[in-house]
Amino acid sequence: MAATLSAVLLLPPTALGVGDIHVEHRALDDIDIRGEKIAPTAAQQAAAGALGSRVTWNEFGTPASLINDEGYLATGLGADEVAAARSFVEDNRELFRLSAGSAGGLELVSDSPMAAGSGHAVILRQRAGELPMTLDGLISVGVVDGRVAYVSSSAVGEGSLSGDQTISPDAAWLAAANETGLDLDANAIASSQERDGWTELEVSAISGPQRSRAVALPIPGSGSIRAFETLVIDSQAGTGYRSFVDAASGEVLVRESITAQLADNPRCPDGDVRGTQITVDLAGKRAHLLRRIQVSALLRPRRTLPSGDPDPTDPTQSRFAGLRRFRIETCNARRSGPCKGDDGFKRLFKSPKNAFPGGVPRPLSPDLSLRDFKVRKRAATHVRLIALTNQCTGAPEYQGELDEDPGNPTDCSESSAQAAELRANELQVFTGRSRLVR
Repeated sequence: MAATLSAVLLLPPTALGVGDIHVEHRALDDIDIRGEKIAPTAAQQAAAGALGSRVTWNEFGTPASLINDEGYLATGLGADEVAAARSFVEDNRELFRLSAGSAGGLELVSDSPMAAGSGHAVILRQRAGELPMTLDGLISVGVVDGRVAYVSSSAVGEGSLSGDQTISPDAAWLAAANETGLDLDANAIASSQERDGWTELEVSAISGPQRSRAVALPIPGSGSIRAFETLVIDSQAGTGYRSFVDAASGEVLVRESITAQLADNPRCPDGDVRGTQITVDLAGKRAHLLRRIQVSALLRPRRTLPSGDPDPTDPTQSRFAGLRRFRIETCNARRSGPCKGDDGFKRLFKSPKNAFPGGVPRPLSPDLSLRDFKVRKRAATHVRLIALTNQCTGAPEYQGELDEDPGNPTDCSESSAQAAELRANELQVFTGRSRLVR
């Protein structure tokens, strides 16, 4: 199983929103049979053009991303980041297919400061009646000093909540589990309990936390339907799936593998960090002229349950697994074809051996924080980050015999499990010279 590396949407107007992330792992293909994609209207396209933005569209006919390469999408919205984000959405509600009431009723999910500078990422969420909307219905707004730098969204537009709930949370979980290839019946569920809005199930046939909860699932062009969100996790097999089951028919409408998220710091291919990689398909239909990148190897915060308690399924992380040295490759599909496998990729940048320096006795968080790297200008549609070493395998401070006790192995690359694990947190790609959010 390949090690997990994550990429993020970027806030500065000259940064590129990251698209598809390709990570190798053994899992069933994702499915989504909710319906056909909706095209944006001429009025929406005109509204996006009036913002001076480069826009991509999602399956609900609303903006997947909005970025103004020459500046900001809006200015003068005030010092309160959340109020500025809400104001932008309300002023452009037709672009998101929202009424005034729906735009004003968006829930605040989070207001997160950027890793560098004074920018904030404000995330708002739609609701469908009494149920939380999941999978889609989010609008993320990048705000700095009253200016909107970028927007990404899975907004689903207006629409009512429909459908009846005729199956139980247990039955929905069984439908999702059997759709992954298991063969279980109701007798496999040993017990269940309600906790934090979820039905938690103990299943005798597989190990791992199993969950099911009632949600609203958006359907392109048809509002939302009553559904169940389920988690089918087999810790022994190393598989995990998040599925959405129609609460009336029991049909699985959406399934996605969450193995990569569940297997934070997993074993690298063949037990070797070197060569572990992600490939990022950059947003838009044209190639982008790259000038700079930023990479972070920081550990992410511990996951928590809605109650605020630590999530018992959240795996332990180690700074010794943090990225140390890496290589960047790019491909331009407009010139070299579809950028599949290694075809068309060329080296753009190779980092210093101590791109993320570590010290004695262990790497510290500042050693792994977001760092800026200038690269040669090159047009690209895809960017690939390839790990060369992590702290355990690449730092001389953790190699060889480090004490007087021959019975105590101290060479990290030979005696530690971290030698085969990897953590890289952010990859940011910029097209401008110095237009970071400050």
